[in-house]
Amino acid sequence: MSAYNDRQNRGNRYAKVRTGVNLDGVARFLRNIYPTNTAANVAADTRIKARTVERWLAGAGGIGGAHYTALWLAYGPEFLVAATFETPAWLDRAAKDAELAALDLEIEAAMKRRDEAKRRRERACDEHA
Repeated sequence: MSAYNDRQNRGNRYAKVRTGVNLDGVARFLRNIYPTNTAANVAADTRIKARTVERWLAGAGGIGGAHYTALWLAYGPEFLVAATFETPAWLDRAAKDAELAALDLEIEAAMKRRDEAKRRRERACDEHA
């Protein structure tokens, strides 16, 4: 096999991967985060005009590079998973790791609220004793 054919075949391994942005996946993802006032909330998170987000949610137009970057910076690997047609394993792992990290933060915050409520209850009981 010539060097040219080798380069050509190596480049073609990506031809089977469906590229582009999965607008349906993006719309589902954004509506899942914000079931109401989706466009306004996404605009607040990303500084993308709400009208632009509304067009995406309606399935009109595409997402340009700057907007795509603003979205994944705001929403992380979970957004990238939703925006791709075929998710590579490394991205799927990153999204799951991000989900676990978010859950850990929620648990930590809930434990702090629980501890504070417990302290308030104990103080109230001490005052009435």
